[in-house]
Amino acid sequence: MSFEIQPVQFSDVPQISRLSFTAMYSNKHWRLYWINMTLAELIDYNTQRLPFALIKDNDQRFQKAIDTKTGAIVGYIRWQLLSGAGGITWPEAMSPETSPERRKQLEANYQAAAKARATSINHEMYDPIGDICQKAFSEVIGDEPYIGNYLGYGY
Repeated sequence: MSFEIQPVQFSDVPQISRLSFTAMYSNKHWRLYWINMTLAELIDYNTQRLPFALIKDNDQRFQKAIDTKTGAIVGYIRWQLLSGAGGITWPEAMSPETSPERRKQLEANYQAAAKARATSINHEMYDPIGDICQKAFSEVIGDEPYIGNYLGYGY
């Protein structure tokens, strides 16, 4: 199987949401974070929020891995350009452009999804584990997650 790396487009959002949330949902512990949300509802939640996430931060880059034989998306990653990246723009991985009107609508969808998430997350489970994960993450890689001098990533 051979792959090609490409920037993520708005049209990729439903497939990326389905693939990533189906993978995460298979983890029993991850499922405990969510109260009364089915896999289908979680996929819909991410499909509503991801388009604005693609464009809200000029320092983020999103890429997908494509199976060159089938054209199917088989992977996805979000990169963070660090503030000290020396003016690197990485145009090959830039987010799609959109009009101010569409940006406003995408932001409204993102905010509505965030509001729904706030009432669906199991804070009793999520908050303490998030703190533990952040502490462990910082102990392993420090306070600034990075790859070299230019790219950052999150857990």
